[in-house]
Amino acid sequence: MVAQKSVNLDVAGRNSSDRTRPALLSIPAACRYMGDVSRAKFYADVLPQLETVHIGTRHFVVVASMDRLIAKLRKARTDRPQPTKQNDLRARVNAP
Repeated sequence: MVAQKSVNLDVAGRNSSDRTRPALLSIPAACRYMGDVSRAKFYADVLPQLETVHIGTRHFVVVASMDRLIAKLRKARTDRPQPTKQNDLRARVNAP
């Protein structure tokens, strides 16, 4: 008989290891989470692509939306052909 691995899920269906991870972050914490981007860069370029929640007068960013954006940016980077020395030399030779 093979023993099955037990996974503890909470009420929302998340893995028990996710319990310590917050679902929402403040704007300064979200800036740090996204690689310590400046608040100006965050508001201008990053925040429009994220889900946000207002609680009273506070503005929070949904962590899952930041994770999706990071995954999307990583995929876009891997889908692009990476420059190589050979391609760089071809571009120089074929340049007008």
